[in-house]
Amino acid sequence: MVFCRARSKGRAPLPDTDTAENDDTALEIALDPEPKAVDRPDPLLDGGYEVLRRSALVYSNFRSGTHMLRSSLIQLTDFQTGGEVFARTNTASGSFSDYVAQPETNTTDLLLDPERHLPLFLAHHISTLDAANPVLFDVKYSQAARLGVDDMTLAPTVLKFFVALHVPILHVIRRDVVAQAISHLLAEQRGRFHAEADASGGSETPTAPVWLNPSEVCDLAQTRREEQRRAQAHLTAISADVCTIFYEDLSGTTLVPELRRISRFLGRYTRVDPGYKPPTRAQNSRLDVANRVEIYDLAMERMPGLVL
Repeated sequence: MVFCRARSKGRAPLPDTDTAENDDTALEIALDPEPKAVDRPDPLLDGGYEVLRRSALVYSNFRSGTHMLRSSLIQLTDFQTGGEVFARTNTASGSFSDYVAQPETNTTDLLLDPERHLPLFLAHHISTLDAANPVLFDVKYSQAARLGVDDMTLAPTVLKFFVALHVPILHVIRRDVVAQAISHLLAEQRGRFHAEADASGGSETPTAPVWLNPSEVCDLAQTRREEQRRAQAHLTAISADVCTIFYEDLSGTTLVPELRRISRFLGRYTRVDPGYKPPTRAQNSRLDVANRVEIYDLAMERMPGLVL
């Protein structure tokens, strides 16, 4: 053990007591002769940051059309993706659940200091992909909070990390949150969350319409609108580079112009043919809900500002 001694200004030591044990003017600091262990080097320094700076983040709520957008951008550009990496149901190689299951992941430390694990997780995720291509991350509002939030802005730490690297963010929202709530509840009841594109241009085999509780739909619609507003506030607070995309513009005649606008925002001037069809199509819930008129009548009565 090594002692360092400092004397107080203006005070002299007592006679014959000039030792660390007897000098009340001495400040003793015990120095550990063994250097303390330091954290592992930043795992993203080995090419990870270079990949991230060429990547992009799709940020949205559920039932916002991000699967269609993501699959289209992958088809049209050099992006690759590991899907919704923070989804608890995603246990594929490179997912967050896969990172947590790794033997070297300290789960106790992950619970106490999740922010420190973000570079470690991203390095793990990138290692499972092609290092030559950028990544299109797909993160939902609720998933983003898995690694904590910023104390000042309450924005998810994940967002702040990507913004610090100047990663562009595609914020996908819906104008009609009542339709979004209907889509969510309908998908839960039927257990089908994506509609594959039909190359023949025909429609899928019709199924019996589903009755939904109008009050449940309206409650979920109000929640979705509030989550949407909160996400927009977070993005503004951290000065994110954002391209706002409306689900309603990703269908019909506006799809191709919208994909071109998004590509330009991402710095990828991709040719999108006028007749382009995405790998998945937008789901139309109008014919799938038996009491759609009743739902919108209640929505108009309870929250007319949410009905378009």
